[in-house]
Order: sequence, then C-alpha cells, then structure tokens
Amino acid sequence: MSTMGRGLRKGMVVVGVLALVVPLLLAWAAPVSAATITVCSSGCDYTTIQDAVDNAGGGDVIEVYPGTYNESVDLGGHSGALTLRTVNNAGNPTPGTATVDGGTAGSAFYMSTTHSGNITVDGFVVESTDNDAMNLQVSSNIVIRNVTASDSGEDGIDVEADGNVTISDCTVSNNDSDGIYVDDAENVTISDCIANGNDDENIDVDEAYGDVNISGCTANSSEEGYGIEVDYVDGNLEVSTCTANGNYSGGIDIEGVQGSVTITDCTANTNDEEGIEVEGEETEAALREGEAEESELDEDEVDDGSGAHESVGPSANGGGVTITNCTAEGNGEDGISVWDVNGDVIISNCTARGNDDDGFEPNELRGAVEVSASIAQDNGDDGVDLWYMEEADSILVNGNIICGNASDGLELAVQGDEQAAIAATSADATGNWWGCAGGPGAAGCDTVAEIDGSVDYTPWIETITSGASVDPVGVGQPTVVSFQFRGGPPAVYLGEGPGDLRGPGPFTVSTDNGTLDGNGSTVEAFVGANGMLQVTLVPDTVGTATVTVSGPCGLAELEGATAVVGVVAAAEFVPEPGTVLLLGSGLMGLAGYAGLRLRKR
Repeated sequence: MSTMGRGLRKGMVVVGVLALVVPLLLAWAAPVSAATITVCSSGCDYTTIQDAVDNAGGGDVIEVYPGTYNESVDLGGHSGALTLRTVNNAGNPTPGTATVDGGTAGSAFYMSTTHSGNITVDGFVVESTDNDAMNLQVSSNIVIRNVTASDSGEDGIDVEADGNVTISDCTVSNNDSDGIYVDDAENVTISDCIANGNDDENIDVDEAYGDVNISGCTANSSEEGYGIEVDYVDGNLEVSTCTANGNYSGGIDIEGVQGSVTITDCTANTNDEEGIEVEGEETEAALREGEAEESELDEDEVDDGSGAHESVGPSANGGGVTITNCTAEGNGEDGISVWDVNGDVIISNCTARGNDDDGFEPNELRGAVEVSASIAQDNGDDGVDLWYMEEADSILVNGNIICGNASDGLELAVQGDEQAAIAATSADATGNWWGCAGGPGAAGCDTVAEIDGSVDYTPWIETITSGASVDPVGVGQPTVVSFQFRGGPPAVYLGEGPGDLRGPGPFTVSTDNGTLDGNGSTVEAFVGANGMLQVTLVPDTVGTATVTVSGPCGLAELEGATAVVGVVAAAEFVPEPGTVLLLGSGLMGLAGYAGLRLRKR
C-alpha cells in the first residue's frame, strides 16, 4: 500500500474518532437549561410558592396555578434570574388567577436578604393586612407587571433596586400608604398603571440614579398625598399621558431633577394644591452634595460605598423643563408652577383654567422662559405670574388666550438682591387675546403689571379676517370657511390651539345652513399653526349660509367673526377654473380611450 493510502486511512480514523468525541464534549460543556416549576394544590411540583422558590435555580420559571395561597413568600437569598407568573388551569400565562395573601404575617412577597439576580413577578393578586402587599429589594433588575395590590396595611408595591425597575399594567388602589413606591433605583419605568385612592402618594419615586419614565398612568384621589411625586433624579424625567385628579396635595409634583423634565399629554385637575409643579430646592442640593449627615435618609438607605449610588442631584433642576398639551383646571393653588430651574422652561399648548391662584407661575428661573399657545382663563389670581426673573435669559408670552383672571392677566416681577440681567427686564407678550378688542387695561380686558420691567404686549389680537374658498357655493358642495385671528402691524397671530390640543377645542363654530366638518351645524375647533381656524361647510338650501365663530372671553365680538357665504342651486354652481381644466382633461382622456377601442375593432 502506498504511503498516501496509509495517510488517508489514518486521517479517516482520526475524523471518525472526533465525530464520536466532539458531541460528548459539547454535551459536557452545555449549560443546564432553566426549569419550569409548577405550584398548585395537588398534582404539581409543589403545593406552596415558598417551597418552589427555595428549590429554584438560576433562570427557573415558577408557574402558579389558580387559587389563594395564604403565605408570606421570601424571595431573598437567591442568585440568578427568577420568574414567578400566574397561569390558568390549562397552564397558559393569565393575570389574576392566583392570590397570595400574607395576612398579618407579612407581605405577600418580600425579601429577608437582597436577591442578587434579576427577578420578574407577573400576574399576581397580592394582599397583606398590616404590611406592604409587596416589598422587594434586588441588587439587579426587577420587573413587576399585571399585579393587583389593593387594600394593604402599608404600600401596595414597594421596590428598592440597584438595577432597573419596570412596573407595568398594575392596579394599586386604596392602600394605607403609597400605591407604588420606588426608592434608590437606577432607571425607573412605570407604565399603564392605575393607582387611585391610596392614603399617601399614589405613585412615588424617590431617588433614581438614571432616567425615570412614567406613562399612561391614572393617579387620582389620594387621601393625604400627591397623585404622582418624583424626587431626586440624576438623569432625565418624562411623564406622559397621565391623569392626576382630585388628590389631597398636588396632582404631579417634581423636585430635584438634574437632567431635563418633560411632561406631555397630562391632566391634573381639582387637586387641593398645584395641578403640576416642577421645582428645585437648593438646601436639599447642598445636603446631598456634602452634608449627608443632615440628610433625612435612614441609615439603612445609605449606599454601601461601592460608588454606584453616590450622587443624586443637585436638587435644583439642571436641565430644561418642557410642559406641553396638559390641562390643569380647578386646583386649590396654581394650575402649572415651575420654579428654581437652571435650564430653559417651555410651557406650550396647555390649559390652566379656574385655579384658585395663578394659571401659570414660572418663578425664579435662570434660562429662557416661554409660555405660548396656551389658555390662562378665570383663575383666582394672575393668568401668567412671572416672579423673580432677574436671571432669565429671555421671556416670551406669545399666542395665548389670557382673560377673565381675577388679578392681572400677566405680571412681570424682576426683584431680588442680584443685578437683573438685561434680557430679564422686558417680556415679549405679543399676539395674545386679553379678553377684548381694546387690549390689556381696557374695560373688560385683563391687565398687565410691569412691576420692575417692561412688557411689550402690542399688537394684541384685535381683528378676525374671514372668507370662503368657494363663494358662492352650490347646494351640497363643500367650501372651506376660514377665520384668521390677527394683530398688528406687524402681523402676529394666535398660537396653534390655543390650549391642550387633546380637546375639546376652545372655539365654537356654528352655521344656519348645512353642516360643518360633517358633524352637524355646530362644532368645536382649534386654530392652526398659522393662527387660522378652518371648517368645511356643506350647505343644504339656496340663499346664504352664515358661519359664526366664538371663543373665550368675547372673541365673537371682533369684526369678522361672522362669515356669510352665498349658496346657489347645484345646477347653477360654476366650478373654479382649475376644476374646469381638470374636468376637461378627464373628458378628453375618455374620448381618446373610446376612439382607441373603435380602431381596435
């Protein structure tokens, strides 16, 4: 046999051996897969959740079948990821099928020692007579979803984590302390939760070292606290699409965010204090930067020195504040208040109506300040109250409806021990509606108080220009009727809306002939970004169609608030030249098509 042949045979033998050995090596090296552990009254792996937890390994999933489990489950002392979820009798994940009742013994879920891995709790009804329904501390990330925690002796859900906290689709109501309380965490996300009627805060986030996002939540009717309260965030804060009404304190209260604050599409009505308040407090900032011994933090809340959680603050907001598309009505103090902020403050498309104090109160700000396209109406004090603005970079109050307020429509106060910046001594307040055509100070109009600076409030909105895109228009034919709200010269307009664009619109438009926007003879409407309100009229009968627009505080009194459109029979309707050209082109195309068909025959 040749040397080549022997070499080939040896190579084949080696390959064959490897083919047998490699699978064994891979099998030895493969990690043990996570197990699914079941809990039910009979026929499962365990009959108690505690036994399942005690025997679980890292990555295991504990599925709890329907029933009530009268136990206080200790999730502490473990490492690795752990998931607990409820299932139905068929074993499919289903929220609300299992209740864990700690009774007087303790919380339904708690930790005697910190859990060192990620943890997920999904779908449980948790109860406790004298304690938090759920009280968990983890050194990594925690996810709580589809949990109901109501009527407990303390907090509904109480979480502390060195990692991220995610709480979603939970109901936490009528607990004797907070509904949701998150403390000493990294990033915090709370979404689509219902937290009503808790004794203290409905939703309370205290100390986050990353970002905080609260969205889609309802936080109404707290007995002694705020609807939503967030204190001391190192990163950015966003609150969106939330409702915080009828709370004992304020609706949404934000303090000590180092990054930016964004509040959008929120409603905060009929609270005993402010509807929405964003504030900084320099005393707390000093404590947290170097005087920790004077802090109110408990000793067991102080970081262990690892360096992961060493800086919260400064308390005075270091980033900007943006509040848009929010409504604050009928509150016991201000509607929307922002003060002691270092960055720019923008309040736009908000409605502050019928509050006991000011509608909007930007106070002691050190960046650019803007209140635009908003409504400040019928408040117990000022519509827009600008206090201690000596450090503001610029002040704009443009395109608003400011009217019917008990004191001034706008007050500018440049006061304090420091020399005022030049930009802060004057405010641009052009393009607003002050309640009458005569402008600020005229009979029936709100006033402007220029305490230490000057306010340019001319030109205000003083005319409406109206017209129709097709006039006359045929019966059953559409025409667009426009109303341009204008002040000037130079020309200035109302801002888009104005007010919360989620509706209802602040203007009422009606007609005596036909329908508007396909919704009957009367509709509610906003103006567009160019200060123009437009509706589509489809008249019913020959003659004329009168279209009238009215808005807050006498806007219907302005000349041009009524447009009269001629209406002719449909047969008499003459299209505009562009329409005729388009119609002619279409007829010629049809004729050509017919000729082509004839030639083919």
